[in-house]
Amino acid sequence: MSRLLCVPLMAFLMIALPMQAMGQEIIAVEAEGSCRDFDVTVTAANLTEGCWDVKLDIPGQINTGSESNEDWSSTFYYKDKAICYPETDEVTLQLKLDSRDTTVMGTAKLRFDSRIIEKDFSIQQSCPPPAEPLSGEWSIIVSIVVILIFGWLITWWWKGK
Repeated sequence: MSRLLCVPLMAFLMIALPMQAMGQEIIAVEAEGSCRDFDVTVTAANLTEGCWDVKLDIPGQINTGSESNEDWSSTFYYKDKAICYPETDEVTLQLKLDSRDTTVMGTAKLRFDSRIIEKDFSIQQSCPPPAEPLSGEWSIIVSIVVILIFGWLITWWWKGK
């Protein structure tokens, strides 16, 4: 009976150990910021050696230049050769979100040749409420004051003739 258990266990180990040694690609995404402006760090592990392009698939823009030389482009495009593994395993991208929502969902994508690895992430932000437009009462009061001033100016101009 112990011999029957040993065969499946050996078969499992022969399959599992090489898979564990290969490793699985890992992507971690962290965002720092408060409202619409964020620094997003994408960290990768166990990648194929080479230079990977990075994309943040989220409504907004990323700085494809540097902090001193800003060159903003849509997040529709990849930042070329952002991570050259194993020399570099992370990249920090400046992101301007289009949304003021409390939670914004996105996907980090790494591309090397025709291979794409994805990781879903979310950004929590705390934006102050937008300025309220003048309420109906204030707009009526402002309109009356403007009409009175305009009327006074016309009267003053008319008397001067």
